[in-house]
Amino acid sequence: MPHLNETAEHTEPSARALMSEVLARHERRHNCAQSVACAFARFTPVDEDTLFRMMEGFGAGMGGNAETCGVVSAGVAVISACASDGSAQRTTKEHTYEVAKGFVEAFRATHGTTCCRELKDLSSVPAPHRCDAYMESGAQLLLETLQKHNLA
Repeated sequence: MPHLNETAEHTEPSARALMSEVLARHERRHNCAQSVACAFARFTPVDEDTLFRMMEGFGAGMGGNAETCGVVSAGVAVISACASDGSAQRTTKEHTYEVAKGFVEAFRATHGTTCCRELKDLSSVPAPHRCDAYMESGAQLLLETLQKHNLA
């Protein structure tokens, strides 16, 4: 059973609507991690403000270090919030790891890497829209992953 954010009205958004929301948030100066995580807040037990704050340091490849793509970090955070039972026991940890690993592997298979620096080097689009394709694709992969595992 998915964990729903009780502060948000849960409706089944279309994939297109979610992708549009991700890009609109980026236009409003959310970083890549915030854009993805906050658009998916409706599926998690975490409120949007908390997600926004938590994901702030993950933008631009973890604090601007151009390491792990913020879209990947946000995806793993959303998966964790949706799949974990919130217990220190190992009751959901293995499943959460499996789902997160599948998402990361799907992103890597689609783009060839999960490294922000490498993704930006692959893009011929100038900033600030250079990461839009990665955010859109990553959000689509995240939605598919959540649906596949009955987390959305």
